[in-house]
Amino acid sequence: MNDLTPNERVVVRLIEAARSTYLTLPPERRDEAMEFRRKLDEAAAVVKLRPAHRAASGEIA
Repeated sequence: MNDLTPNERVVVRLIEAARSTYLTLPPERRDEAMEFRRKLDEAAAVVKLRPAHRAASGEIA
């Protein structure tokens, strides 16, 4: 996470906080928590890949 901008780090931390908070909710469907975690992991991956995209395009953060 060292190559992320401060705002990108905030987004990743918010996603992690959403995951933690969500897991305190009582489940309503069997695979609900796993599905939610997977989608949040996908969202975090998009943010975490931003430095690689910048590097590939020659941009500097």
